[in-house]
Amino acid sequence: MCMLKGKNVILPRPLLICICVALLLVGTNSVALAQTDAVPGWSDGRVFELGRTDAGTSLKALCSANALDPTVDSPLVVIAFRSTGEVSTQQVLALKKLLGTVVHSELRLVIVAIDPAAKFPPQGSAYNTTDERAAAALWRSLAWLGVDAVVEVTPDANADWPKDCLAQAVRTKSIAGVGTLPSARISAKLLELPLEKWSVSEKTETQIEKVLPYLSGLQRSPIREEFNRRRQRTPQQVAKELTAVYGHELKSIMYQPALAIVARRQFAELQQDPTVELDVAKVLYPYLAKAAAADLPKPDANGSVVSGHLVFADWALHTKDQRAVRLVTRAADVGFDPNGRPLPAMPSHNEMSDAVFMGCPILTSAARLSGEMKYLDLMRSHLAFMQKLCVRPDGLYRHSPLCEAAWGRGNGFPILGLVLALTNLQAMRDDATATPELRAAASQAFDDVQPDFQKHAAALLPHQDETGMWRQVIDKPSAYREVTATCMIGFALQRGIRSGWLDAAQFQPAADRAWQAMLPRIGSDGVLIDVCTGTGKQKSLQDYYDRAAILDRDERGGAMALLFAVERCR
Repeated sequence: MCMLKGKNVILPRPLLICICVALLLVGTNSVALAQTDAVPGWSDGRVFELGRTDAGTSLKALCSANALDPTVDSPLVVIAFRSTGEVSTQQVLALKKLLGTVVHSELRLVIVAIDPAAKFPPQGSAYNTTDERAAAALWRSLAWLGVDAVVEVTPDANADWPKDCLAQAVRTKSIAGVGTLPSARISAKLLELPLEKWSVSEKTETQIEKVLPYLSGLQRSPIREEFNRRRQRTPQQVAKELTAVYGHELKSIMYQPALAIVARRQFAELQQDPTVELDVAKVLYPYLAKAAAADLPKPDANGSVVSGHLVFADWALHTKDQRAVRLVTRAADVGFDPNGRPLPAMPSHNEMSDAVFMGCPILTSAARLSGEMKYLDLMRSHLAFMQKLCVRPDGLYRHSPLCEAAWGRGNGFPILGLVLALTNLQAMRDDATATPELRAAASQAFDDVQPDFQKHAAALLPHQDETGMWRQVIDKPSAYREVTATCMIGFALQRGIRSGWLDAAQFQPAADRAWQAMLPRIGSDGVLIDVCTGTGKQKSLQDYYDRAAILDRDERGGAMALLFAVERCR
């Protein structure tokens, strides 16, 4: 218990240190967290882009230099000021000095300002609910950062804990389905007292320096325990958990369930588990049975449907089932007119960068399975068509010509499409049983596509954030960190490195960081933290900022996470 102006504030003893830390952060000389890029004199401190404010500006946090390093085992404490975004520069420096001399590296801090009216947990969808953007960013970050405790500093003197305050919510509500946190809540008015006015009843300790060592008694929070458990999983363990949830049905031919089935079958093959192949055969049978019909029609030209036929390409390569081959070539044939002439690009591209994935892999699969070079010719013209529409001068992909926004999945789709196409092209040019003409055509196409893949990978590399994630808008640091973009890019980098198409020294660290960043976001029950909802082409950058982020099981996110896990298994 600590005593202030005759009032008793009862706190768990390990959290008393957090209050002392908060005391040092209130003062007259202030620096706006929403604007600063550095804290003068705090050379090893840093500014961290946590997300976006309700007003649409950058939500920045001040943090210790090692606060974002998940391998550091010292307690991680979030201090949230309910204020307009200002904290004391002088007292931040005092905090740094005091911790450096007394506690050394035993405490990691993240300091953020939140709106005084913010309610927790946020009730709307993240991060497009305009009055809860910041609350959602802070709330979900407590889970993927692996936080140990929260201290909430309020602008008033009210000692009551409203049921919707942050400190109360983290104690009583599961945060992003991961766990709860110990917390403290105090008034900023009480913190105006000089340090020497604080007293601690037990052992009559009166100096803050004597209280600081009690930090070592701060135990790992339930969130931190789960965070560590998730991070310690191997790719095989993650893949096993994900395959228990994803890849079991194909209600309609769409790329989302199709890729999950492909990844599940390939993982079972790696694990030498024949039971999964039998199950996949049952899932695909209704479609394979229809493939024998003499009048088998072309499928819907929708890109999600066409790319969904990749599940049959995988099955055909694995089993040599000619029914699956026919389904693949019929899907690729939507790129030709009734007279067999190739269209300028695959139909239903809708000018979106997604179409690189939704066209190139199915066309190269059709060429690989049928031996027909027409599919390679169409793949090259389709790719050139989409690149002319969507590749920006900096090497990133705009999602569509409607605006310049480099949507996260709008870049994940192209690099995934290119690496899957290269996989087929490499196999064709190395196939001694293929015709010399096909091998030569595949080799030429490979030589054309590989530089595009390498350039896109290099363009993406600088935009990987300090936690290892790529964002909802690739080049905007305040956009939220997004699961599918990170998994698609991570998969493509790992496949490119394994296949010798990317330099391991340059790209393996990025692939490793992406995998480590994904681990806390993948629950053992298949729940994923922050999957961008389905997104057509949008008219403005703000529209991409405002796409909802799913916190749940998600077929699309599960498929991409499973692909990445299986590639890591290799």
